Amino acid sequence: AIRENQISGHANSSILIDAAAKNCTDNLIDGILIAENQIDGTPVTIEVVSVGESGVDAARNRITNITITDNHLTGGGMQFGGATGCHSHDNTISGVLIDRNHITSCAANGIFFMAGSGGSQDNLIENVVMSNTLIGDCQDAGILLHGDDRSSLNNVINNVTIANLTLVKNGVDSRWAGGININSLDASNAIHGVAVSNTILWQNGGGDAILGALAPASMTYSRLDDWRFVDNNGNFNSPPDFVDPTSGDYHLQSDSPCIDSGDPLAANVGALDLDK
Repeated sequence: AIRENQISGHANSSILIDAAAKNCTDNLIDGILIAENQIDGTPVTIEVVSVGESGVDAARNRITNITITDNHLTGGGMQFGGATGCHSHDNTISGVLIDRNHITSCAANGIFFMAGSGGSQDNLIENVVMSNTLIGDCQDAGILLHGDDRSSLNNVINNVTIANLTLVKNGVDSRWAGGININSLDASNAIHGVAVSNTILWQNGGGDAILGALAPASMTYSRLDDWRFVDNNGNFNSPPDFVDPTSGDYHLQSDSPCIDSGDPLAANVGALDLDK
């Protein structure tokens, strides 16, 4: 476990989990806990990669069962890369739980997933849950799920749950980012099974729509402004009435339309909210 640290001022990733280097094969990292850390850094504070940039020709390396919870991240977010080394292939990140974190003022994205880049192919990120987390004031997307171009083929992100999140003021000055962005530059780099529920998008770039060329497989019981989803499946577009958003207090006022508007039976609701 990596727990209860205070880390400040790193120009690169403050916490890095990397399964493989050049020509490495069949490595396994299983059971990671990153909890209760306070990290101030830019642009990435926590990075998980099955194969890093130096991992040329690395294959079949796996990182599984990752829990990242109760961390306060400022200045930089989280980044997950299935593989970034040239010709690396068949590497996997699976079983990721990101729960009860505060992520604010990132120089790039709040949480970023890309299964393969840098000439890698056939890599996988799957079974991801993001829940009970605040992501706010990031320069780029609050959450970015991204597929690379034709230089890196057949990399897949599969089965992503986004539940009980508050995404505010992300990508405000960006032409592309927004609160949630789901995009792929090549059809072979597929993103499947994204389910969003019980989530608030407010004052993000792009008018609080889900941005990118791809859309969630399901969008339910959430506050957003996207004509594809509003007024269906419990989704609505009303001001959330935060207590004091100008000072970063995103608790809901007692008469907020977001109270009791979620689905309490939704998967991954969890026993505790962000304050408990």
